[in-house]
Amino acid sequence: MEQLQQLHQSYVEFFAELAVAQVKFWLDCKQALSPEDYHKVRRHFYDSWVTKGGKDPELPRNLSRQLQRIKQMYPKLQPYFDGLGDLAYRWKLRAPWAVLVLYLHDMYVSDASNVFGFIV
Repeated sequence: MEQLQQLHQSYVEFFAELAVAQVKFWLDCKQALSPEDYHKVRRHFYDSWVTKGGKDPELPRNLSRQLQRIKQMYPKLQPYFDGLGDLAYRWKLRAPWAVLVLYLHDMYVSDASNVFGFIV
C-alpha cells in the first residue's frame, strides 16, 4: 500500500486542480444553461465517456474554454494510470479491471481514511 500512497502523493495537487476545474465547469453550466440544456450536456458527457466519442455540444464561449482546459488536463493522468498498471502487475493482480479497482481504492478508500482517520 505504501507504493500506492507514493504514487498518489505525486499527483495529489493535480487531482485537486482537476477536481476544482470540473466542479467549477458544472456549476457554471448549471448557471448558464437552461435545465433542459444542462441535462443534455450532462447526458452527452456520460454517453461520450461510455462510448469514447462524440462531438461536444454547443456551449457558450466561456464554458467551451473551461471544457478545453479540462480536456487538456486529462493526458497528464496517463502516467498515473500507467503507474497503477505497474503496481497491479507487480502485485500479481491480473484481472482486466485491476487498475480500475486500484484507482477506486486510491481515490475513495485511501482518501476517506486520510480524511476520517480510519485505517484501511
